[in-house]
Amino acid sequence: MATLSAAHWATNLTFSSLPPSAIQAAIRSFYNWVGCTVGGSNHPATTIAHRSLCRFFGAPTSALLGTRGSAVDAQHAALLNGIASHVHDYDDTHLETIIHPTGPVASALLSFAQSLDREVSGEEFITALAAGIEVECRVGLGVWPSHYDVGWHITSTTGSIGAAVAVSRLLGLESHQMAHAIGIAATQVTGLREMFGSHTKSFHPGRAAQNGLLAAVLASEGYTSSLQALEAKRGWAKVVGEETPDKLTSQIASLSSLSLSSSSSGEGKWELEKNAFKPFPCGIVIHPVIDGCVWLHGELQRRGIAPEQIQSIHVGVHPLVLELTGKTAPRDGLEAKFSVYHGGAVGVLYGKATPAQYDDGVVTDARTIALRDKISATALADIRADECRMTVKVALNSTTKEELTIHRHVEHAVGSLDSPMSDAQLTAKFIDQCVGVLGAAQSQVASDWCWGFILKPPFQGETNTMSSEKEMSEEIQQKVDVAHNETASPLVKDGGPSFTDEEAKAVYRKLDWNLMPLIFILYSLSVLDRANLGNAKVAGMADEIDLSGRRYDWLATVFYIAYILSQWLTIGWKAFPPHIWVASAVFLWGLVSTLQATCTNWAGLMVCRAFLGTIEAMFGPGVPLYLSYFYPREKLGVRTGIFLSGAALANAYGGALAYGISQAHGSIGSWRILFIVEGVPSCLLGIVAWFFIPDSPQTARFLNDREREIAIALSLKQPGDRETSGLQIKQVLGALLDYKSYPPALMYFGCNVCFASLPLFVPTIISEMGAFTSIQSNGLSAPPYLLCWICIIVCAVISDRINLRGPFVVGAALVAAIGYILLATQNTVAVRYFGMFLATQIFVSVAMILTWVGNTHATDSARAGGLAILATGGQCGPVLGTNIFPHSDAPYYRKGMWISCGACLIVVVMGTVQMYLLWSANRRRDREFGTERDEDGNVRSFRYTV
Repeated sequence: MATLSAAHWATNLTFSSLPPSAIQAAIRSFYNWVGCTVGGSNHPATTIAHRSLCRFFGAPTSALLGTRGSAVDAQHAALLNGIASHVHDYDDTHLETIIHPTGPVASALLSFAQSLDREVSGEEFITALAAGIEVECRVGLGVWPSHYDVGWHITSTTGSIGAAVAVSRLLGLESHQMAHAIGIAATQVTGLREMFGSHTKSFHPGRAAQNGLLAAVLASEGYTSSLQALEAKRGWAKVVGEETPDKLTSQIASLSSLSLSSSSSGEGKWELEKNAFKPFPCGIVIHPVIDGCVWLHGELQRRGIAPEQIQSIHVGVHPLVLELTGKTAPRDGLEAKFSVYHGGAVGVLYGKATPAQYDDGVVTDARTIALRDKISATALADIRADECRMTVKVALNSTTKEELTIHRHVEHAVGSLDSPMSDAQLTAKFIDQCVGVLGAAQSQVASDWCWGFILKPPFQGETNTMSSEKEMSEEIQQKVDVAHNETASPLVKDGGPSFTDEEAKAVYRKLDWNLMPLIFILYSLSVLDRANLGNAKVAGMADEIDLSGRRYDWLATVFYIAYILSQWLTIGWKAFPPHIWVASAVFLWGLVSTLQATCTNWAGLMVCRAFLGTIEAMFGPGVPLYLSYFYPREKLGVRTGIFLSGAALANAYGGALAYGISQAHGSIGSWRILFIVEGVPSCLLGIVAWFFIPDSPQTARFLNDREREIAIALSLKQPGDRETSGLQIKQVLGALLDYKSYPPALMYFGCNVCFASLPLFVPTIISEMGAFTSIQSNGLSAPPYLLCWICIIVCAVISDRINLRGPFVVGAALVAAIGYILLATQNTVAVRYFGMFLATQIFVSVAMILTWVGNTHATDSARAGGLAILATGGQCGPVLGTNIFPHSDAPYYRKGMWISCGACLIVVVMGTVQMYLLWSANRRRDREFGTERDEDGNVRSFRYTV
């Protein structure tokens, strides 16, 4: 007795028996339906229907959504709102049956609720909506797929039954009365698939809503039908499909086993919760192709390729795609909704697919047609409906016939159950549809009302006056809160996919293993190629090159003068593809470093050192900015620490390497071999960087599609950031005017006085302690830096875990200051060597300062500006640092040690000042915006890391 069973279940359903996940699914379904209905209210199909039927309108009790001041009788409101809700093919979809369930049910329910002479509460409405949609989908499952295969439009045929159930709930019908209503709705079966691509397709859900409303009203007055209308031998299921009625009966029987818990799956899960929402206004089977083509749009832009250069796009799709949307030459917007070729073309051309891309003018545009004709599709038996495989061939050079082949595998299209639209994406879709009808302000009001409508008696008056509120019981309010909380994914990035903590950690691990080793190695080579001057001097350079007077100091100084003047090259990371920028920098500094081995005089070395300073400024200062493309603020400390620890390790193994090379005796000076051995690897790694440095998460080839989506969401999981492409000059200027950009520059100045001088002079200082040979001095310069490397990593890990930067900057600088005091005041070799271990801890401050600056600006263009300020001011330190250890001060170099100690104390003072400034700024933002934190990309929620 499927008909009576369905009626009995729906009649006895209560709001308190709805699981929170079903409540949230119903709210999202209603919200999406309102946006689609308002967006379709001015479509020609809707306006023609309105104009044709206006002579028959009755008492104006029910609003036509999106039509200001317009109300008609409930029956015609159900019809017209139903048409509007479906006309853009932008509504929801129960994926297993391809039913668009909310259109018929909500159109009937809202229209009838407004016609009543009593208020309908939010909880009453949502219960009726859930009952109607659930029965509708269960009935659809009972006749799928044969019902659809023979040509019935399943949204229409099942929609009238769902609408009858929902309206019967508002009428308070008993179960046998609702069973009659189901029978009356079933006998009005309507909707042929042949109508797809015409106005009549959208007529189907409107008519279903009208039929269901009529059925419930008739039944409420005692009008009868068969009580076995669905399952009888000559009943609905047998007539409209080839499935046995037992299948439908089984589906209806399963209603009784529905779980009241949000965590259910399988048989206990509500079909309502399996409702999906369309990100694109067309047949849902096209969505994987559009998803892939939208990605392709961004990929072509990144590579500087015009769509006209595309030679072909081939997509492998589910067989239903060609069956349902195989129109190769659509003539207008309605036909284009059933053309996978048009969907792909606009995805590539516009980078999106909204109702605007299905305008008749876009469909007939020459560019659209030209690209559409280059798209081919093949049905694949081994592919899911939410999946596609894409191969794109692009002509790069018409003369050489050079081609590029791009592959894209969309594993789960956005909007599918495995990659559902978030509330934020639904809101953006809602506003986009409504703004052209209601205006921006009223669209936002409507959006807010719909999200919270369960708290209100929403069904009196026009849609543009949805503002009345009603007290809700604490129990119901708690249930709604639970619905929002329980159905939210553990991590949800607005505008992006939902994912678990485990998935996020897996993506971070993959990013770390593929990015950090190469970044670490490149930076260590960068430091090695600049700092090996001190090792080269001890290894015999002074015997072949005249370094008398201050000439050696000038070799160190000219590097940093060029380095300082070139700091604004940091912005190149933002202005050019990083893989090109990095590869060029690494190859060129390796080349220049190697060429130092060919120099026969001081002037040649000066030229090489100046070029080396300019080229290395392209790399190191911009790495923290680059890392922020992949990691959120709270994850940057460890990664920046790992990157900068390359400097400490470079000085460690540089000393060991110099020690080994110095042992060799040949026709070529050891210092020349040192430059060659340490320069050539950079050239080779520059070539490697071209192929293995990704520009952004979007282009990381080591990530699969799912991992890439998560990586993009994670990289944007910080207030203020929405994308990583393009330099925003306004944001750079904002960083220039921000007073908080300048204390770090003074800190960095203090650090770099030590950072620049230590690697250059440590071998010399150790050598002149009098206890070691020059070869031993190179070797003994390694251990202090090895300890420093360990400390950088440890401090970075702890800093990220407790989300603090300033205390580590100040603490490390204090330790370094103590080390310099020992070096300045003690004569004992052992104590002075111990002081070296402490002094190198200033490198920890360097790592923390760079991370700190990255955390002090909300957007990556501002970070680029902030890092340029940091580097420009901070790199003045090396000009001083490279001149504070003149040979005349040997062997203790006390003046240089005291200057370095003072530089460390500058870091301590300015670090303390910056901590206070950021703490005060956070308090002001808390007072202005509240203390609640979120990660929605809103600069209002940005707080500084102290």
